[in-house]
Amino acid sequence: SQYSFDLAKALKKNGIKIPYVTTSKRIKNIGQLLKSNNFQHLHAKYFYKASDLHKEYSSYYIPLSKEILIHFQSIERDFYILTDRTNSKPISFRKRKLLYYDLIRFWLGFLQKEKIEAVYFPCTPHSPWELVLMQAAKFLNIPLLYLSHTAINNRSIFRESYVTLQKVPKDHLIGQQKSVIKAKTDPELIKDFEEE
Repeated sequence: SQYSFDLAKALKKNGIKIPYVTTSKRIKNIGQLLKSNNFQHLHAKYFYKASDLHKEYSSYYIPLSKEILIHFQSIERDFYILTDRTNSKPISFRKRKLLYYDLIRFWLGFLQKEKIEAVYFPCTPHSPWELVLMQAAKFLNIPLLYLSHTAINNRSIFRESYVTLQKVPKDHLIGQQKSVIKAKTDPELIKDFEEE
């Protein structure tokens, strides 16, 4: 989405190097944006079938070990649930399992070979391959950042987990006057909120 690229550009403007972006957009729709910002593109269309992934990115594959498989067990069930949701045509369990293992091999290899220092999600991970990328970063101790888009223009919430979202305590603002709350709030946020 445009929001995701705007976020990437803002991070880059603030001195954060972003060598790769992953999107399912067609390259002709984002080509100029990629070129003008020197982002290299990993096309997400290759992340939904093991044969496509292998054809495009098998040079990154690393061997799986028992330690790796144990680490990834916590997301395996969610991966299969998401593959049910993201495939328009049914895919056999065997093919989904092959994809799962190949995504593990790919992301671990890619993150190491390209010396990726951090991974961020402009939206909470919701695609099967995003779960694997997230878990690969954790396995390699690469910092992760999750964002959740809010209803206020292009504002996001930083998250510590894709599973849960920390809630504001129930009595957080009780007893405080509106003027005090407004004084503690970013004026740009108030302006955006009022425009909505």
